[in-house]
Amino acid sequence: MASQGQTKYIRISNTPDLELTTRRIDLAARGIDLLTAFTELTTSSSPVTRAAIEVGQWLGREKLNRNQLQFCLEKARGLVIPNANGNKFYDLVWTGISSHTVLPLLTQPSGALGRLLVNDPHLCWMTSTIAGLFQYHSERYVSDTVTAMILQANALDGTKLSEYQLAWHPVRIQLKPVVDKIVSSVWFNIVNSGNSNIKLPEEITTICPRGHYLESDSLGQIIESLRSAKPRVIVQSVLLLNDVILWLILHFNGHLRVVVSGNIVYDQALGPEQREIEVRIKKPCDGEIPCQDEKEKLRYEIMEDIAGQYNEFLTGEYSSRQEPEPRVRQQLYCLQKGQTMVGVDKKTEMNILTRCTAQEIVKWILALPINRVQSSNEISFRVDLEGQTSTHGSDETVATLLKNTPSMVNMHWGSTLAGKVKVIFSEPALDLDMGTDINSDSDLMPYGVEDDVEVGPESILQYFPILKDLLHSVKADCRCLSCKRNPASSKNTPLKHGCLQYFAFTNVMALVAHGIADGFGADSVSSIISSSIDPYGTHKLLLHLVQYQEVNWQEWFKVAACVYLGCSEDAFEPPVDFKTRQSPTESFEDVQHFSSTLVAVQYGNLAVVAPWLDIAQPHDIQGSFAFVTANGKLSVVTNPSGSNPRSCGIQEEFAIIETQKTEEVTEYTSSYSRFMKHFSRRGEEVSIETDDSTLTSDVILVPSGGYHYKLLLRVLCPSHSRFIDPTKAMLKKCETIPVTTCNHLEKKSDLIVPSLVNLALYSFDEIVGIWPQDYPMQADHIKFIEAERRAGSTKLAKQPIPVFNSKKSALQRFVHVTNILDTHTKYNVALALAEDGEVLVNHGGACMQCAVQQALDCEQPLNGVETVNQARWLINTTGRLKHAELIEFRKPSNKRKLKE
Repeated sequence: MASQGQTKYIRISNTPDLELTTRRIDLAARGIDLLTAFTELTTSSSPVTRAAIEVGQWLGREKLNRNQLQFCLEKARGLVIPNANGNKFYDLVWTGISSHTVLPLLTQPSGALGRLLVNDPHLCWMTSTIAGLFQYHSERYVSDTVTAMILQANALDGTKLSEYQLAWHPVRIQLKPVVDKIVSSVWFNIVNSGNSNIKLPEEITTICPRGHYLESDSLGQIIESLRSAKPRVIVQSVLLLNDVILWLILHFNGHLRVVVSGNIVYDQALGPEQREIEVRIKKPCDGEIPCQDEKEKLRYEIMEDIAGQYNEFLTGEYSSRQEPEPRVRQQLYCLQKGQTMVGVDKKTEMNILTRCTAQEIVKWILALPINRVQSSNEISFRVDLEGQTSTHGSDETVATLLKNTPSMVNMHWGSTLAGKVKVIFSEPALDLDMGTDINSDSDLMPYGVEDDVEVGPESILQYFPILKDLLHSVKADCRCLSCKRNPASSKNTPLKHGCLQYFAFTNVMALVAHGIADGFGADSVSSIISSSIDPYGTHKLLLHLVQYQEVNWQEWFKVAACVYLGCSEDAFEPPVDFKTRQSPTESFEDVQHFSSTLVAVQYGNLAVVAPWLDIAQPHDIQGSFAFVTANGKLSVVTNPSGSNPRSCGIQEEFAIIETQKTEEVTEYTSSYSRFMKHFSRRGEEVSIETDDSTLTSDVILVPSGGYHYKLLLRVLCPSHSRFIDPTKAMLKKCETIPVTTCNHLEKKSDLIVPSLVNLALYSFDEIVGIWPQDYPMQADHIKFIEAERRAGSTKLAKQPIPVFNSKKSALQRFVHVTNILDTHTKYNVALALAEDGEVLVNHGGACMQCAVQQALDCEQPLNGVETVNQARWLINTTGRLKHAELIEFRKPSNKRKLKE
C-alpha cells in the first residue's frame, strides 16, 4: 500500500490488446471534444462565428491553408477606404439582385470569401477593385494588377518597383496564389451573377467609346500612387484610360475632375477629403477611326503639388492596341473574344453570313411540328423534320415549348442570304456498301455510327447543307496552311483553331445556343472563356434532334444553362462512381440515374431552376422549356413543420440537381390483405366526394457523387409517407390526356357502375399510399378473394369477384377513380403516380356517370399497349383548383426565421 499523499506508479506492459484499447479510448475522448466544438459552432448565431465557418469551408474547397490567407489579408488590410459609390456597390452585392426561385428550392447568400470581404471595412476595397477591373480585363490581368498594387503598397521606403522586380519579388510567391483564388471567387459569386453593374458616367464614355487600357503592372503602380498621393494631383494622358477613371470613381474620397482638350466633362466631389485629382485628356476619340497616329507616342504623367509647385513623379507609355477582355455578363448574341473572326479582310461580310446562317437554323428548328410521346421515360417530343403537321392535327411546334420567342429571328443582320436557295436540312444518303454518306464532301464523317463511338462537331455538317455552304464560302478566304494547300478542294478538312472555318462553325454554334437560352428566358449571358470549338454542346443537341427526331428537355436545358451560367457542358456527365457501379445484369428500371430528370444547376452565386418543379402551381407544356434564375446558393428547408426549421444549402461552386425516382410500393401493396380496395360492380351506386384533406411535405437534398445531388420530395398523409418525383406530373402532361365533358346541365357526383367494370374509389391518402395499383396479376387477385372467402374472412365477405367477359375472353376492366381533388398539389401528385396508366381527367366538365363511360369508350389505349382490359385512371378535380402551397414550401415569416 502506498502511503497517504504518495503517488503510486504502475508499469503496464505494452501488449497489442492494451495498446489498441488505449487508442480507442483516446480517439473516443477526442471525438467527444470535436463533436462538442462542432455543435457549438453550428448552433452559434454570432455573425463572426458563421463567417469563420464559411471561410473555413472556402479554404477547404480552394485547397489553401489559413496562414496563406492571413498573410495576404494582412498585406492588403486598410490600403483603400472606398467612397459613397463603392458603398453603393457593396450594398448591391450583399442584398443581391431582386430574384425568386422555384419552390421547394430556396436561395441563401453564398459564403464565399469574395462576398464576405464586402462586410470588412478594411478589405472591401479588394472586392470593388476586382469587380471594376473585370469590366475591361481578364481574370489573369485582374490578379496581376491587384498583386502589383499590394506589393507596391508594402514596398520599403515607398520605392517604386519595376516590372521585373514585381515579377520576381519573393513576397509575390506567397501573395499570388491567394489573390488568384479571391479573384476567382469574386467572379463566381459577384461578377458572373450580375451584381457588378459598374459603369462609367455617360459624359466620360462619350470621350472615347472604345476606351484604352494599361498593362497590369503599370495600372497597379498608378493605383497605388493615386491612393497615397499628395492633396493636389494632375494626371495627364493622351487618350482616355477607362480602368483608371473607374477605380477613382469607386475609391477616391476627394474631388475628381476630368478635362478633355480644355473642356470640363466631369466634376464631382466623391468624398469629404480635402484632396483633388484632375485627369487631363489630350484628345477625344470617336471610336470608328484609329485613335492614335502611328508616329504619336502614348504617354501618361502624374504630377503632385508640393509647396505650390507641381512635380512629375511617375511617367510611362501604353499602347492603343491593348484590347479589352471584359468578363462581366454580356448581352445575348454578343460573341466572346476568340469566337469572332478578327483580322479578316471581309470581316463584316463573313460575320453577317455567319449570323444569317445561325438565324436560319433557329427559324427552321422553331417551326418544326411536335408530336406528344406516350409513356416516355423523359420529357421529350417527337418532331417531324420535314415540317409536316403533327399527327394529332394540332398546330404545336417547337416554338410552343419555349417560354419566349428568340429575338434573333427578328433581327436584321443583313441580306447576305437574300434571294439564295437555302437548304437548311437534308437527310444524308447511305452508301449500303461502305456505310458512309455518299453525298457528303467529307470522308471523315461516317453515317450511322455506333452509340459508344464519340462523334466530333463536324458530324452535323452532313445534316445541314446551309452550314456546309458557309464553311466552303469562308474557306476561300482562309490563309491557314490546311486551306492554302487545297484551296479548290470541296472536301471538308478537320476544323482547327486559327482556321476561318473553325471560327465560322464556333460562331454558328454559339449563336444557336444563345437563341435557345433566349427562348428559356435568359436576359444576358455569361462571359465564358473556352478554347473549345463548341463549349455549350450545341452540336450534340442538333445531332440528337436530327438523329432521334425528338426535342429532349435535358439536352435543351443543358445548353441554355451553360450559356446563362457560363459552365461547360462537359460537367454534366454522370459521376464516375455511377459509371463504375453499373453492371451488365442491371435492368433499365434498376438504374435510378436513367429515371432522373435534370431540374436545377448551381454555378457560383447564380442558379437556374425548372419552373414546373413547384407542383403547387398549374403547368402546361406551353412555355415549359424555360428556367427561373436565382441569385444565391440553392437550399431546402429541413424540419419545416417543427419548432426548429433549418436551411440546408449547397456549398459547392458547381452543382447539378436531379430528381429521385418515385418510391416503389409494390413490395408492400402486393399483399392484398394489407390494402384491399373495395371494387364496386354493375348496378352498385357510388358517391364521389370532395377531398379537402390536408397534407404536408418536406424536401431533402442528397449528394449522389461528384457534383450531382438528388432532390427527394416526400409527401406525408395521415396513413402514408412516400417519395415522389415531381417531374412525373409534367411528364404526364406531355402526353395526350383526354378531358371528359358532357352536355348535362346538372353535373352529378353520383354514379351507377356500368357493366363490365370493376370500379375502385380512392381518397388522396390512398393515392399516395398505393398508386399505381393496376393489379397486373388479375387471375391471382381472383384466386386470393376466393381463398379468403373459403377461409371465412369477414373483411372480404362483400368483395365482388371480377368475372370474365365471354365475348372477349378477358377480365372486366378496372377503373380507378379519385375523389374530387381541390388543389393543384393533389392533382399533380395524382398525375405523377398514375405513371404509365391510361389517364383521363374530369375538371368538373362532366357528370361522374358520363366521365366513367368516356373512360370505357377509350378502346385504343393511349400508351400503346394493345389490350382492351387495360385499367383506366380517372382523376377528378374541382372546376377551379386552389393554388395552395405545401406547408414547408412557404417562406419563413418574421416570427419563425430559419437558422442558416
